[in-house]
Amino acid sequence: MDGNLSPEMPREECFASVVSTEAVRLGFILAQVQNLKCVTGDVGNAFLTAFTSEKIYVVAGPEFGEFEGAIMIMQKAVYGTKTAALRFHEALSVRLRRQGFTPSQAEPDFWWRKTKAGFEYIARYVDDIICYSKHPEKILGKLSRFYKLKRVGKVEFFLGANLMELPTTWDCQYQFSARSYIKRILSDHEALTQQKFKEYDTPMSQDYHSEEDMTPLCNIKEHAIF
Repeated sequence: MDGNLSPEMPREECFASVVSTEAVRLGFILAQVQNLKCVTGDVGNAFLTAFTSEKIYVVAGPEFGEFEGAIMIMQKAVYGTKTAALRFHEALSVRLRRQGFTPSQAEPDFWWRKTKAGFEYIARYVDDIICYSKHPEKILGKLSRFYKLKRVGKVEFFLGANLMELPTTWDCQYQFSARSYIKRILSDHEALTQQKFKEYDTPMSQDYHSEEDMTPLCNIKEHAIF
C-alpha cells in the first residue's frame, strides 16, 4: 500500500494491551508492604525501537533531494501504523523476560520476578514504565542499554493522575490525585466565566459543623417501600 493507506487486519493482529489503573495501585500497595522504591521512566521514540511486520512503503518527496521519487520501504514500527504498538509491546516483553520477569496471570502487563531479597514488579503502559524494587536503578539501567529512557525518577504523574506521598502518620504511603486535571478544568472555566474561583484545601469549609440527625428511624413498612 502507499500514501496514508495500510491493509485492514484482524484486531488480534494489531492489539497491544496496557496495564490497568487497579494493577498500578496494587503495585504501590506491594511496594509499601515490602518497602520497595517506586521509579518511573519513559521510553523515547519507543516504536522506532521495534521492527514492523507490515509491508509499507512511501514515495520520497523533494525533501529527500536526489532520492526524490524513489520507493522507500519502511522497516521500523513507525507511529501511526497499525501494528506499531504491538511490535513494541513484543520487543519490550522480550527484554523483560531476559531479566527474569514474568507477566502475572491476572494482569499481563504487570510483571514480577523473585529475587533473594524478595519480589520486584514492573507495570507498563505502552512506553511508560513503573519499577517497584529495592534497586530499581539496576533494572532500568539494563533497559537503558536498548532504549533511551526519559524522565527517570520518582513517580509524580502516571495515567493522567498525580501521585502524592503522604505523611508517615497515614496508614498508606501514596495517594492518587486529580490535582492537575482539576487545575486545568478550573482554568478553562475561569476563562469561560471571566471570574476567579476560590481555592480550598478540603471539600468542606473548616468552619462547617454538621448537625446531628434526630429524625426517627424508619419502621418495617417504610423499609418495604424501598
